[in-house]
Order: sequence, then structure tokens, then C-alpha cells
Amino acid sequence: MEGTGYITYDLRSNTIATKTNDITLSFKTFRPSGLMVHSSGSQGDFITIELIHGRVRFTINLGSSKTISGKHTVLLGSNLSDNKWHEVKVNRNERTVIVTVDKLRSQTTTPGSFVRLDLDTFIYVGGLDTRESADFDGAIKAPNFNGCMKNLYFYFADIFYNAMVDLFDYNTQGFVRFYCPETGYVPVNFPTPDTHLKLNRHSPNNFSVALSFRTYTSNGILVYKQSSNARLYLKLVSGKLELEIRVGTDKPIKISVGEALNDGMWHDVIAGVTRKELWVAVGCETGTTSRKPVVGRNRRFSKSCLYWLRNAE
Repeated sequence: MEGTGYITYDLRSNTIATKTNDITLSFKTFRPSGLMVHSSGSQGDFITIELIHGRVRFTINLGSSKTISGKHTVLLGSNLSDNKWHEVKVNRNERTVIVTVDKLRSQTTTPGSFVRLDLDTFIYVGGLDTRESADFDGAIKAPNFNGCMKNLYFYFADIFYNAMVDLFDYNTQGFVRFYCPETGYVPVNFPTPDTHLKLNRHSPNNFSVALSFRTYTSNGILVYKQSSNARLYLKLVSGKLELEIRVGTDKPIKISVGEALNDGMWHDVIAGVTRKELWVAVGCETGTTSRKPVVGRNRRFSKSCLYWLRNAE
């Protein structure tokens, strides 16, 4: 799933009304947030499994009264958006809920006195129609899931197999693959401020870099390069991407782009420096930076998501 497709299972003729539930699934993704499973009932009951900022969030509502809200949430795990397989299990017996993520286990009790989960609309897997999601019970916050899932069993139904063979009441919306494509790269984690990589490359006059990053930290150095009389920093400053170069005792030259880039989402960056110009871009589509704007001496120029400084001949 790539964030545009999802699977539905129509429960309007296959209603679920049970005092027990067993749900299992496995997932892997680079994305820190995504909706994996959601279903609701016309009486207000609902059940949701999401990935929120790298943690599994399970939410259930067996029913609310005038004085007690039945909404119950369990958060489990951390840094689960590492493109490794993780297994989620939900076992409910009346008001007792056990959620397991890999080897972590949480046992809680739902509020109120209701013990039956009534679902009679649809089971959604991997996302919702964004035009309609605001109307769904459960206050879903996650975007559609972007990654791989397998072995999803919901109340004894093999959801992925049934959707793949196109059983009655199952539908796929948008782009859904029934296999998991291999990714050609593995992210590098920097868990502490002292963690870093050192690359030995000799290029005294020019510098260029392309990378993707994600973080919840608003300040930090992404790339640093030093030569005999110059220093270059590509860094986050208050959530903005900043490229700074210092030559000798001259006043530093800085250009910045972006806002709130410490949102935990992936951001694509290119940056570079030559003898005559420096540039930085974030979130651009391929080809954006090939359109070189003509600017005067030491003027800042922005077009689309590109910031460019050029010294005139």
C-alpha cells in the first residue's frame, strides 16, 4: 500500500456482535503514522488500529453512557517505522483488552459496563476515503497507511486473501498490491547527539548532497563539511532547513527553506555549493532544481521550494 489505496469488507450483511475479539496483523513501513484497520457500528461502537509517530495506537469503544465515555486507547511500542516486520495482536474478552506488539504486552480494562462490540458498516484496511474520513467515528488522526501488511485476521476472516481472490463483499479502492516490493535502501538511525557518520571525500571547491530525513527534533546538524578555510553546515534551526557557509573571517552566508520539518515525516533535501553559488531545496519534485533563476549579486531568490544564491560574473 502506498497511501492511496485501501481494502473494504462490507459488514452490512455480515454484522459482528461479539463479547470477544481476536485480531492479528503484521506490518512494516518507513512512515511514522498510518491507519491500518478501522471499523464502526451504527450504534457508535468502533475499533481502530493505527501507527502514530512510530507507536501502535489501539482504540475501542464498546458504548458510552450519559456519564461515562466508552472510548479506550492503548499505546504500545516505539520507533516501529523502521521498515522491519512487527506483529500486532489484539485479544478482547468482554472489557479486558490485551494488546501485544512484538514482545511488548499491555492488559487494560475498558470503561463503563458495555461488553459487546457491534460493527455493521465496513472494515477498512490501510486507509479511508479522505473525503469521508472526517465523518467516521473514532476521531482518526493517521493518514492512509504507506507500507506493507500481511497476515491480517479479523474475527477469523483472512482479510488479505479474501480481498485478493475478490470474494463477495470485499473491494479494493485505489492502488493496492498483494505483495511487498523490496526497498533498495535502509535508513540510518542517529539515536544520540554524539552519533555520526564520517565520509572521507576530497572535493575542496564543490559540495553537493541529496538525502531524506525525518525527526521530531527542531535543531540539529544534518551535514557538516570543513576545508582549510571554510566550513559548511546543513542543519535544522527551529524546524527550518538552513544551509550556512563560513569562509575565513567573513560574515556567514545563510539561506533557509521550509517550516516545521521536525514533524516526523520524511523530507527530501538537495543542497550544494560551488565557487559562485549555493542552493538548498526541500520537498521538491524531480527536475525542480534544474531551472536556474537569474538573480543579481547576493540576492535571495525563491521559486517553488528552491532557494538559490548566485554571485554575478
